[in-house]
Amino acid sequence: MKKQKVIPNKYLPVRIPIFKMAITIHVMHFYKAPQYVFYPVLTIMFFVLVLSVISRIGECKDESLINKN
Repeated sequence: MKKQKVIPNKYLPVRIPIFKMAITIHVMHFYKAPQYVFYPVLTIMFFVLVLSVISRIGECKDESLINKN
């Protein structure tokens, strides 16, 4: 897999959306969302989490991408 060049974390931090997912699960549970809504949303959030972790692994931090004027 080819490494993707990205801006280093100290200039532009990228966060994995764990807190947003936890809030979404809590709200769906609090309002008693039906199972036919809850489980597909949970599955989509799981895939988003896995893909965001995989994309973070395949990154190469590159200082040359920063425009230094």
